Amino acid sequence: MEKNYKQGDCLVGNGMFVVFDGWANDEHTEFNTSLNFYFSDKSYGEEEVCLTERFRLATPEEKQLIVNFHENTKEKYVKIKIPHKFTAGEPVLVMDEGVGTTSCEWNYCIYSHYSVEHGKHVASGCSWDYCIPYNEETKNLLGSTNDYEE
Repeated sequence: MEKNYKQGDCLVGNGMFVVFDGWANDEHTEFNTSLNFYFSDKSYGEEEVCLTERFRLATPEEKQLIVNFHENTKEKYVKIKIPHKFTAGEPVLVMDEGVGTTSCEWNYCIYSHYSVEHGKHVASGCSWDYCIPYNEETKNLLGSTNDYEE
């Protein structure tokens, strides 16, 4: 059975939850991930090559379970519920966690890259916990502390 996953799809299999990043080969028998959540020890990882036959699309309920765990444990990693792939130079809104930081509101920045080492987005020369696209739907968040909802 041909699987037509696209970048950002959430998949389940082989004891983990992953975010699909792209095909690792032309036969589509292997794919790359951008984020992994391992069920056995409830830890995160990134950038693995996985066998396609061992995975399927996550159900909405499975995605919500992972998001709930992520939010309840206050892990500072990639925000799973926003599977947006940013590109350098893209306008974004960014915010930090808020505990002991000076920036608890949404700020306008230009995206640079994601730092795997620090688990943060880098935009306009600073590191940020949260990053969302700046567009017509999100521009009203600028300068506020409101939650982002898709």
